[in-house]
Amino acid sequence: MTCRQWLPVVREYCGQPARPYLIGARCVRHTPAKQAGTDEPPSTPMEPR
Repeated sequence: MTCRQWLPVVREYCGQPARPYLIGARCVRHTPAKQAGTDEPPSTPMEPR
């Protein structure tokens, strides 16, 4: 699975290895949290940051 973040400067998709999100596949640089400028939530609910 590859990142589907559109990069308008180069006019193509990112293409890096990615995980699935509701908005589509995203790599670590283009996750919804990174786009919002926040930290990624912990992988388990009780895991400290």
